[in-house]
Amino acid sequence: MKRYCLFIVLCCLPNWLYAHEALEHFLHDMHTLYAQFEQVIYDENGDVLEKSQGLMYVQRPNRFRWVYQQPYN
Repeated sequence: MKRYCLFIVLCCLPNWLYAHEALEHFLHDMHTLYAQFEQVIYDENGDVLEKSQGLMYVQRPNRFRWVYQQPYN
């Protein structure tokens, strides 16, 4: 089992090492970003504790806004 886990980690390692570079390349020419989101918090039994929705805005450089719409505005 340990060999199997080590094999999986070694196979995924190159992707993990270059993930930061891939993200930087993807975001290089981005100036604005807008997204709707839904966030769900579960307890240890898998029951929903809280559900919220909202909007996220990004404007380069250095501007970020996170707006919750439900359950509170």
